[in-house]
Amino acid sequence: MSEWLDLSIRVVQSVHMSHSATLQNLDDPEKAVEALLAGFNLWGGERLRLLRRVADRVQVIPNAEDAFERVRLRSIGTENQILDEEGGLLPDVKLAKLLGVSSRQTIHNYRERGQVLAVPRGGRNFGYPAWQVHRGALLPGFPDILKTLRKNKTSPLGCVLFFLTPADALGDKRPLDLLRQGKTDDVHLHAERYGYIGS
Repeated sequence: MSEWLDLSIRVVQSVHMSHSATLQNLDDPEKAVEALLAGFNLWGGERLRLLRRVADRVQVIPNAEDAFERVRLRSIGTENQILDEEGGLLPDVKLAKLLGVSSRQTIHNYRERGQVLAVPRGGRNFGYPAWQVHRGALLPGFPDILKTLRKNKTSPLGCVLFFLTPADALGDKRPLDLLRQGKTDDVHLHAERYGYIGS
């Protein structure tokens, strides 16, 4: 696995360097990364975990629309798999019940203020990851960490990926698990770094 990780980093870095001036044509880099993953017979969650590890070690221009991130988020089966984890997505009414608030309008207000994570589900509909609630309240430090991710232009799906994926910088633990333990500082620092590769 270590050999594959080093090879992946070299390939992704070379792809990125060859397009770093404009990054306008992303088709070829995407195909190159997809072919590499398929060649190693990596799919679903295994693909997601490995790409996250590689992404942690790849230097990327801030705010660039990077082909590597797009492939990582669009890997076959990955999006639905990660959105279904830890209780999946809830409608606003169910999230309101979990948080003990009086109405769905309160959830809409939270969403507008960036206090909760909402994933667009077509039209004006949103799904709310159930895992952002812990013991009847939002996870410790969650709104501040979410604010940091959004400041660095991390997409809603990228935010979900951030919280649910183990990271080398966190001792191969998920940010979600550390927040459940009240360990917010390390997760916040990781969120600041993640902003340079999440989009």
